[in-house]
Amino acid sequence: MIRARRILWIAAPLCGLLAAAAVAGRQASIDMRTKLGATEVRVTAAQLVAEYLADERAADARYRFKTVEVRGAFLGLDRSDPRVTVAVVGTQAGSRESPVVCQGGAALEQDVGQRPPGSSIAVRGKFAGMVQMRMVLLNCELVR
Repeated sequence: MIRARRILWIAAPLCGLLAAAAVAGRQASIDMRTKLGATEVRVTAAQLVAEYLADERAADARYRFKTVEVRGAFLGLDRSDPRVTVAVVGTQAGSRESPVVCQGGAALEQDVGQRPPGSSIAVRGKFAGMVQMRMVLLNCELVR
């Protein structure tokens, strides 16, 4: 009986912490349906990558879950998923730096589909953070 109480004293607070973390994670999540709202931060692709590589925690505090406008060189479209158009933005054509991937729909593909690689571009979307060394923007659109 005493052993069961000890287990409850340890397990109950841990379960509460896990539940709170799960709720917080759900509240802070974004997806392709998230409305953009007004642009909160403007940055170049080079600046965004440099800040993340220097201090990911500080960069997350500044950019994550905000509507971010990113300027850089258009590197091309990734059409590997037929449901999502991904515009790839970087510092310059042929660069090996971490790119900014901007996920959008048919409107994004129509806006940037004929753009030549290496041309200057500005896109905006909800910043999801750095995923596999790529800066990820969701629900993107071309800034005119």
